[in-house]
Amino acid sequence: VDPKDIAAVGFASQGESFVPVDASGKPLRNTIVWLDNRAHDEAAAIEETFGRDRVYKTTGQPDVGPIWTACKILWIKNHEPDVFAATAKFCLVEDFLIHRLSGEFVSEFSVYSSSLVLDINRRALWPEMLEFIGVSADHFPELTESGSVVGTITAEAAAATGLSTETLVVTGAYDHAAGSIGAGVTHSGVMSETTGSAMAICAPVDKVAFDPQFRVPVHTHAISGKYFFNPYGETAGMVLKWFRDNLGQSEIAQA
Repeated sequence: VDPKDIAAVGFASQGESFVPVDASGKPLRNTIVWLDNRAHDEAAAIEETFGRDRVYKTTGQPDVGPIWTACKILWIKNHEPDVFAATAKFCLVEDFLIHRLSGEFVSEFSVYSSSLVLDINRRALWPEMLEFIGVSADHFPELTESGSVVGTITAEAAAATGLSTETLVVTGAYDHAAGSIGAGVTHSGVMSETTGSAMAICAPVDKVAFDPQFRVPVHTHAISGKYFFNPYGETAGMVLKWFRDNLGQSEIAQA
């Protein structure tokens, strides 16, 4: 493929995982991935302060658990104060890659739906949560709709990747949202299922609706103006991998 034939580059990425960076985009520590559960105390503090109902009806997440980005940021504040003080931006995976290619700090709404810092009703950062975890809106990229043009490939990124400086960099999507669009699941009444490290269902809806029994997460969609229900299981493919690695040695040897 001729690099000049690539019109645009965007990313479908996991949510929750993030890396704190300085003003130049240099990481200040290793990424904390989504399935890291270190922030139990911080999650409990958030739930005690805001209540489960308010968190759900603001962020769409029915459980206040340690995997969410806000809990992990608060953990860094409590346990790595030097890193916290030096952080210019907290970048999710998509944000970091966009910055590496374009030099811009820009992201989109769908990947922030499981961060606990996004008010999905307003499609904007939640000021009260930011204040509680000790950050401001300036600590996050500008949030836009999926598919928005951020810029073009920088000369430095072009030299590193072989891409053309004429290629656009665009905002992408949360991985499950992107996968469902790829499967043609773009309207209410249909759903997709993805099994990777985790298992997740994506069911598009036209408006926000909350489960009174706190069972179903609600996300902003990569499709402008839409939302999707995203019930999930944290250990799907990971359990199969554990089973293979620990109980399937003879089968591995034969494969």
